[in-house]
Amino acid sequence: MNNPLFPVAKPDHSYRIVVDYRHLNSHTRTYAIQNSHSAALMNNIVRKKYKTTLDISNGFFCQNIAPESRDYTSFSAFGSQKKFCRLPQGYKNSPGLFSARVTELLHELDPEALSYVDDIYLTDDEILQHLRRVSRIVVGFADTGYKFNFKKSKIAFLSVIFLGYELSSEGKSLAPHFLEKCALLQPPNMVRKLQSLLGFLNFGRTYIPDYATRIKPLYELIRPNFSSRFWTIEHTHILRELQNDLLAVKHLHTRDNKTPLVIRVIPGAVGFTYVTFNKGETVPIAYKSYLYSAAEQRFAQTEKILTAVQMAVIKERPLAQGQRIIVVSPIPALEAVTKASVPNSKALHPRWIQWATSLTATDVDYIFDPKLQTQEFLQYEIEYPVPAGTLPIDQYEVVMYTDGSAQPAVGTKQQYSAACAVVSGTMEGEVFCPDILILKPWEIARRSWLSSKLFC
Repeated sequence: MNNPLFPVAKPDHSYRIVVDYRHLNSHTRTYAIQNSHSAALMNNIVRKKYKTTLDISNGFFCQNIAPESRDYTSFSAFGSQKKFCRLPQGYKNSPGLFSARVTELLHELDPEALSYVDDIYLTDDEILQHLRRVSRIVVGFADTGYKFNFKKSKIAFLSVIFLGYELSSEGKSLAPHFLEKCALLQPPNMVRKLQSLLGFLNFGRTYIPDYATRIKPLYELIRPNFSSRFWTIEHTHILRELQNDLLAVKHLHTRDNKTPLVIRVIPGAVGFTYVTFNKGETVPIAYKSYLYSAAEQRFAQTEKILTAVQMAVIKERPLAQGQRIIVVSPIPALEAVTKASVPNSKALHPRWIQWATSLTATDVDYIFDPKLQTQEFLQYEIEYPVPAGTLPIDQYEVVMYTDGSAQPAVGTKQQYSAACAVVSGTMEGEVFCPDILILKPWEIARRSWLSSKLFC
């Protein structure tokens, strides 16, 4: 077989010739080899005095291909057919095979060193010990055919860049090149550019409290079923606020696996934020924020807090690294809360069982902090209309049903098969159901036929 070639533009306006392996990839089994997750690496990264980052040079080309497989990589150039003897770029299994080999070598040479594709990170407090570790890794990789790019590598520095973050004695901060790009952000004029913008902002989301709630209007612009894709001045304000917040952040701390992990839960109306700390420290490890689902939006305030606490504990248990977890919440005696003790409870019984399981975990302690009882949250109740069905059905002017089993009509013995459950209803002069709100301007044109019911 022969694979085609095509040019790819580089940032310096030159071109790289790339072999098109799409046909080969479509007929190749994907190996179940996962690269390390960058966020997981940064969560567990250790930060000591001396730090080194090593960049493997042309890592794919350092890994041999079995002779019987080389024909599959062939291509034609300069009047002759050529084939790769090493892993080529563009082959779908190259990153996974390369990463697996690097991980295997580091496990033999230095299990405490971290790697992400072709980048290696290690740190120590003692300079001689640190240099010995660096030497062992460099020599060990050289013996197996790998080379390092020492122009890109940083050896025994007090501050290094790793995976887009600057690691220094102060903590973990956003890299200077990220902040330079952030300062130049402009409103997008295409959906593709908006998607790229959102991906860029997401990289710094752990530095911004309540990020999920604040970025939500921008995400709505790329939803397939969203009615309007127009970028407005409000969207520009959101972008500028997030941009300014990212430019103003200083640093976060990294996890100390010798101390308990503190999780401070800050609830909101449509979402929540929780902040992680090492016990005894005031500088956070990260801010994490999430939106409530449509069902969770209707929960009572206490139930929303339970939702936030459960998610925080589940997601951050790996970060605790075997240490105890201390959850700080705005509810006294959180572990003693029951469904019966919550007024206007909306959560179903299975959800309460999940919460009870989480609240009784033996590795979690709960602390009450009255400062988290923010007025805008704990005294804020979403006013939902009285569900249709609370009053006798003939007292409603308009009733909306879902399709399903039969429902008797008012004042008759006739059964209608398109009415299984009442979704909502409105009294005369009232409109609270969004569907009815749309119908009202039409004056419910067929009111005389509908009588006191609307089937839809």
